[in-house]
Amino acid sequence: MPPTFTLARLRPTGAGQWASNLGQQKAADLNTRPFLALHALSSDYHNPGKVSTYVSLGRLFVVSPQKPEGLYTGFYCVLSPVEATDGRTLTVYPPLQSSGQPLYVHTLPALPDTRMLEDIVPDPLPYHLDDASFRVFCLAVREDMDELRKRRSDVASRDSGGLEAVQKDWDSWSQQTSRTKARRAPLGESIFERLPAIGNLNVLDPPTIYSELRLFHQLEADYSWKGVRSTSDWVLHLRKSIMDQQFIPDIPEAASGAISTYGDLPIFMDHLRTAVDVLFATEIPYDGQKLPEELVSRSVVRWEDPSPDFDVAESAYICPRIHAAEFHVVVFDLIGSLVDRDTAIFKAITSLIPTCKSVVSRYKVIQLFIDSEASRTRSNPNSLPIDNMRYALRDVAIRLGYAVDDDALEHAMQLLRRPLLYEDATSALETLRCGRALLALPLPDTLFSVRPDLPRDVDLLAMATARCDLYTRRSEVCDAILAHIKASQPGIDPSEILLVTSYTYRMLEPARAAGFQTALITRPDCPLSSIRLDTALPTYSADDLCALCDALDRRVEDVQNYKEADPSFWTPYRIRGLWQCDKILGEGSFGTIYNAFHLFTNEEVAIKVDMPDEELHQPCALPYEAKVYRVLEGHLGILVPRWDGEEGGAGVMVMDKLGPNLNQLRLFCRGKFSLKTICMLALQMITRIEFAHSRGIVVRDVKPENFAMGMDDHRNILFLLDFGVSKLYVNPTTGKHIPFRDGRSHIGTPRYSSFNSHFGRELSRRDDIEALGTTLLALLHGRLPWQGIYAPSIEAKMWRMGEMKAGYAMHELLSRSPSEFTWLFAHSRSLAFEDKPNYEMIRGLFLHRMRYEKWKNDGLFDWVDCRFLKKGTLIPEEYQWDDEVALDTSRFIPMTWS
Repeated sequence: MPPTFTLARLRPTGAGQWASNLGQQKAADLNTRPFLALHALSSDYHNPGKVSTYVSLGRLFVVSPQKPEGLYTGFYCVLSPVEATDGRTLTVYPPLQSSGQPLYVHTLPALPDTRMLEDIVPDPLPYHLDDASFRVFCLAVREDMDELRKRRSDVASRDSGGLEAVQKDWDSWSQQTSRTKARRAPLGESIFERLPAIGNLNVLDPPTIYSELRLFHQLEADYSWKGVRSTSDWVLHLRKSIMDQQFIPDIPEAASGAISTYGDLPIFMDHLRTAVDVLFATEIPYDGQKLPEELVSRSVVRWEDPSPDFDVAESAYICPRIHAAEFHVVVFDLIGSLVDRDTAIFKAITSLIPTCKSVVSRYKVIQLFIDSEASRTRSNPNSLPIDNMRYALRDVAIRLGYAVDDDALEHAMQLLRRPLLYEDATSALETLRCGRALLALPLPDTLFSVRPDLPRDVDLLAMATARCDLYTRRSEVCDAILAHIKASQPGIDPSEILLVTSYTYRMLEPARAAGFQTALITRPDCPLSSIRLDTALPTYSADDLCALCDALDRRVEDVQNYKEADPSFWTPYRIRGLWQCDKILGEGSFGTIYNAFHLFTNEEVAIKVDMPDEELHQPCALPYEAKVYRVLEGHLGILVPRWDGEEGGAGVMVMDKLGPNLNQLRLFCRGKFSLKTICMLALQMITRIEFAHSRGIVVRDVKPENFAMGMDDHRNILFLLDFGVSKLYVNPTTGKHIPFRDGRSHIGTPRYSSFNSHFGRELSRRDDIEALGTTLLALLHGRLPWQGIYAPSIEAKMWRMGEMKAGYAMHELLSRSPSEFTWLFAHSRSLAFEDKPNYEMIRGLFLHRMRYEKWKNDGLFDWVDCRFLKKGTLIPEEYQWDDEVALDTSRFIPMTWS
């Protein structure tokens, strides 16, 4: 099919598949100009004369009085107004006029356009090539494609890290970066907008399309990496907190405690000694050792995904709404719908801690209690509810920093066990009972010391099962409800039964699967009713019972606000029946981290799941890591796991959710941090590492991804995480330093680890300090010299990276870095294997720089205050175009053919 001439313009807002709406906002600022182009299908010049079995992509070839330059020099055909047969001259009918200047059609680059030729709207311009010119053009494109491949292979950066040339079969074995590949527009959607024909062709000026495409790809690269949405949301929320004066810049560091020192080595005190002994007796999952023969032959259990404990197919069924007059029975799940237990919880805890009203909100107090009560119910299934309530009250007091005596606890228990009916319960029951039977579900006998005063005509369902609690999914209750109702109304249909509840997980899912109509009472400040599950969509939802009565009479359509589903996350995994995973936060060598929310409090957490590796014969590393966390308890910048154990053959650890890690924040800040931010981060990072060393732990994997900012009041606190390859460097039995060994395999992340790790040497405290320096250099410069080098094997690359870190590449990197880094590396490399680093000296380096520059350690990092960033952040009003890159058209290499 012959190509046609058309007018087009870049559409950055229509085709950019941004991961954040911030990218779309900034793309709207990109005002592009029309350009003249020749439009053809890739099949025309790839396989001329053949019928293609796949959908052929369209390409746009720029027409201009200017020849292509740079890498594309010589890639053009001449457009002649008269017929010619020599060389690459093409004949156009009718002739194109350009003020007497010759016109050129650029054979390369071929700009991507996915729409079929027949789909071009509006009509193409009234110009065309004759058949001979079309054949010349197709041949020229194919020839130039081959020439471009040669030029690219000649100019491509393939560095060996040394003086030797990269061989053909060498590879870089680069790790996958957090920045995803640029997303292509889906088939049928073009990144160009077709324009209507205009009278004069004043678009034949030297084209700006190449520089515009540079800006387009700059936007796509900046805004399309995985995690940009959550990072930008976190930053914007942080800024709002500062504006609302809810942000406290300076939070004091927690004391390390529980240790003393003798010389350079820690001595462990009593209550810490147990955790250290347990860790020391545990085999390290990966310590650089060769794999024992018996481990190679041993079969490893695979992880079975946690079952959602309900039938997904059944739960997909939703009963159509019927009029209120058609309901024959209304069933109440008492807590949250009729009985106000939340107020009883709040009264009980405030009686224990009178000042807690000024410390935490009512919602948070109730959330803490429910979290503790639910966890104890799950951990001790045979325990009595009254005992779980007592333990939960004590747990909340301890978490809020208060000690309670037995008399105060018993008084609180009396308040907790005397809940009242909601104020709207009586009037709502009066409305709902008209011509209907009212039924209430049973509760544990020990839950109330005084039962709520329910109306006489509200029957209490009798069940044969002795066990019933507030935190177990009650599938059998639906069968009991039907059996009880059919005893008096044999012909009733399940859709004529309305179940009213505030427990999404406990009752909404089974009632929906049973075919009942369901109503969710979403009372304010009620954690239970704030949960939204896609597997338990209620038929109705209302803020209280009176609003439900109105909704039933008027058949009001609800607008449900549910969590946005991750398209790559299909099965709603549940851990211990308490946390539901809804998306993947990150994946690494030692497990996957899920975002999850509590099924009864709606609190978000992070869940790390690590499964044994059959191919590498590696056991699960999480049980070991959990033991490391227990040794490191008591520091503000290191989390304490909420729960760890086994689920479906995999190790699982539930942690408080943190904010973005330093690599995500680096990308948010357009690739690198300012020196002020580097100094403020370094002060916290060295403190975290010093604390780990004071507890006898050498981290062995210091990198940007293992440092993350906190949430809420801790948003300016940097947390150290991921201790899967950490190790005790002190033998707690002898009190001596572990011995030096060599011939080990590499441990840690090659990009940031010390040069000793590349040469198979045992790692100690000095190596954590060097890895810290390398991490800070990566955050300062955005890239390290040994990234992406080529080698004949992985082993050869690891060795060469070690040589670069120990040699000229590191020397050159330090020469263009602040002098503090030269001192840091000089100190770390002067240390012997067992030497203790001078943490105060390292802190002093960055403190001295901050005093010299008159910077305050005010917590205003680059993502909060971008004054020190040349390119700005990803916030649209702060984003600065990289004009030097955008205007260098010779460096532009867009995607061409597939």
